[in-house]
Amino acid sequence: MNGPTKYFILVYDLAMRHVDVHEYGADMDAANEAYTRLEDEHAGGKFEVVLVGADSIETIKRTHSPYFSTGTAAEIIEAFIASIR
Repeated sequence: MNGPTKYFILVYDLAMRHVDVHEYGADMDAANEAYTRLEDEHAGGKFEVVLVGADSIETIKRTHSPYFSTGTAAEIIEAFIASIR
């Protein structure tokens, strides 16, 4: 990482294939609290809620690229494989 850890929550709508990003800066406690609340709100299998830490949203977009892809499943998998090479 290139800087201090920032915390992000990704809320991915499986049906719409859309991600909402919530940023909490360096406030890990606020991120954990929001994560628990969002997990409860989105229970039921139609959403994925992920709490991640990184130096920037650009890093998250690289490490969690399937959440930010808009292509077909095959294109998303291909992009993910390319991102980890």
